[in-house]
Order: sequence, then C-alpha cells, then structure tokens
Amino acid sequence: MQQLIDAHGPLMTGQALWRALGFTSAAAFRKARSRGQVGVRVFHVEHRRGTYAFTRDVAEWLVKLEEETRT
Repeated sequence: MQQLIDAHGPLMTGQALWRALGFTSAAAFRKARSRGQVGVRVFHVEHRRGTYAFTRDVAEWLVKLEEETRT
C-alpha cells in the first residue's frame, strides 16, 4: 500500500489508475465506470479533468483481490 501512496500521492487518476485496476485501456475503464463495475469508488474533482480515486482505496482493493485469489 505504501508503495502506491509514495508513487502517486493520495489520489490516482489517468493511466496509473486504470492500469492499477487491471484495465487494458482507458476505453475499457470508461465502459466499466459507466456500468458501475470499476471496483473502487471513483469521482470527479471540481475544476479538474479526469476521474480520480483515493490511492488508499485502490491499494486496499488490490490487497482484497490478492486474498480472494489465495482461496
């Protein structure tokens, strides 16, 4: 978790976000977002472009995914 926070700060956006969530392209991420199937809470920041997520949420989602695949 700390590695993601050190690398990206408290917020992730753009290519770093959709790649961390396992999407192969920005288009795949946008489609999943429109269907509500991203896996973490994403949001817009006023006066900024793009979709954001808290880096901590992404890291926790990755940890949960790892735990689920172990069973």
